[in-house]
Amino acid sequence: MKRLMFLTGALSLALLACSGDDVSGTSDNPESSAAENESSSSLLVEESSSSLEASSSSMQESSSSEFHALCKAIGGRGCAVSSFGDLWSWGNRHVLTNAYAEDSSEFGEQFGELFFEMGADENENSFVQWNDGRLVSEFGNGHLSANVWLNKGSMNTNPFFNVGFNVAGYDSNNKALSADISNWNGICVVVEYGSEEKIEPSIQLDLGDSINKKLGHTLPAVILELSDSTQCFEWNDFKISNSENGTFIISGEDAARHVEKIIFHFQSMTENNILVFEFFAIGTNRDD
Repeated sequence: MKRLMFLTGALSLALLACSGDDVSGTSDNPESSAAENESSSSLLVEESSSSLEASSSSMQESSSSEFHALCKAIGGRGCAVSSFGDLWSWGNRHVLTNAYAEDSSEFGEQFGELFFEMGADENENSFVQWNDGRLVSEFGNGHLSANVWLNKGSMNTNPFFNVGFNVAGYDSNNKALSADISNWNGICVVVEYGSEEKIEPSIQLDLGDSINKKLGHTLPAVILELSDSTQCFEWNDFKISNSENGTFIISGEDAARHVEKIIFHFQSMTENNILVFEFFAIGTNRDD
C-alpha cells in the first residue's frame, strides 16, 4: 500500500487553515554551502508505508534483542524499523549518541535529545506542522516528519529550517558538552524531502561556540542529496566552505572529535518556500 502526499497551493491553504502552531527561530544561523537541488512548483512525495507497517511486527522481535542494524549495511529503509537503527530509527524519541562511547563521562543530561530551529520571520506565514505519517502530531514523539512554511519577511537572509540532536548534552551548569564521535566513521541517513521552491539541504557539525567562532561560524558540512536510499558520509567528507576567518581550518576527521550537535540544515534559496520532509533512520558509518 502506498500513500501519496500532494503539496500544492490548494493543500497549503487547507493546512494553513487547520494549523494553530506558532514556531519561531533565529535569523543569525550560518549558511553552509550546498549543491543545487531542483524542485518543482508542485511537489509530489510518494511514501511507501510497507516499512512502517512492518515495524509493528518487527518491533516485537527487536524488543527482545539487542541487535541494531547498520544503515550502511542494510541500505534503503531496511534500518528504519523501530529499535533497529544503530543511532535512531522511525518511532524512537532519542538518538543513541552514546552507543559507541569509549568514555561515558563525556555525556551529560539531554544527550541524544532531538531539537528543531526555524530561521524565518515571526509571522503567521511561518510555521511547522509535524505528523506521524498519517495524523498531525507533536515534535519529539519519535516521528521526524513535517510540513514547514518558510517566510523571509523582514529578515536579511532567506529562511531556513533545522532538525538536529545534541551529541553529549549538557553538564550540571547547563553548559553544552562536546564528544568524540570519530569512531562512528561518519554518518548515514535515510530521509526524503521536497520543496515548492529551490532548497539546499546539508548536514552540519556544530562544534560549539569557541571553535565555531574560530571558523567564522561556517560549520563543517556535507551536501544532502535528494534520494530515498541510504546516504553515507565519512567524516572527511565534511568540509569548511567560504570560511571568512582565512586562517583556522579544521578537517572533518578532527571536527568529529569535538561535536556538540549534528544539524540537518534546509536552506531555502527563495524568500518564501514550503518544505516537506520525513526521516526514516540515522546511523553511523561503521562496518560493524
